[in-house]
Amino acid sequence: MTAFSNKEGRMYRIVSEYNAPLIIGVLLSLIIANTYVTWYAINIGGNHTVLLIVNEYGMAFFFARAMKETWEAIVSPKGALHYSSKDKKASAQRIGMPLIATAGGWLVPFTMAYVVCGVLGLNLNPTQIGIIPTATDIVFSLFVLKMALKSENKQVRDVVIGFVMTLALVDDGIGLGAIGAVFHEGGLALLPLIGLTGGAILLGVLSNKVFKITNHWWYFLLMNMSWFGLYWGGLPPALGFCFIIPTMPHAH
Repeated sequence: MTAFSNKEGRMYRIVSEYNAPLIIGVLLSLIIANTYVTWYAINIGGNHTVLLIVNEYGMAFFFARAMKETWEAIVSPKGALHYSSKDKKASAQRIGMPLIATAGGWLVPFTMAYVVCGVLGLNLNPTQIGIIPTATDIVFSLFVLKMALKSENKQVRDVVIGFVMTLALVDDGIGLGAIGAVFHEGGLALLPLIGLTGGAILLGVLSNKVFKITNHWWYFLLMNMSWFGLYWGGLPPALGFCFIIPTMPHAH
């Protein structure tokens, strides 16, 4: 932050912390989609390349950030989600709560989908309907949460935000995998999955543990290698970066 003035540094922190690019992007999309309907449908909604870049590659950065926060909370001795053998009960409660919340977040949409389709007699697939809301990311909730916790101390913020980030990652991860399995057309290609994604993970572990590489651009290259492995392998590639985060060197 030394390269910024105090004013610039404060603005940068606000933009970064409150996900300003995402908020601005959503607002612009809503305005354009409802103002230039035909142009948007053809050039954005109907353009596979644009959707791939925005939805799959752009979202990979969000999931990578969520994975980073969650992984550090798990492996750091002072992390909010760290398992301690000295206090097993408290540790199990901290880790178990996001998983229980995720189960509830899956159970309710599926139950509602089956009930509504059954009561109204809709000729639709309740499984496909139920999957969609379970895979919605939680970034807007996180934005509101940060605003609400602004006056709280850092320890409280870390615990609550760590919980939400873990919930987001688990919920979205399962959701994306389920969407890929249910809506995917065609079979899986194991060669790119094993060769690229599996190879990227192995290289990440060796780079950190054996070769002691600390250059983060190298790990970003491995993230892209993992991303292409999922994409060519027939799975949602938005989670491609997440597999490399645990292999990266950490400050502690």
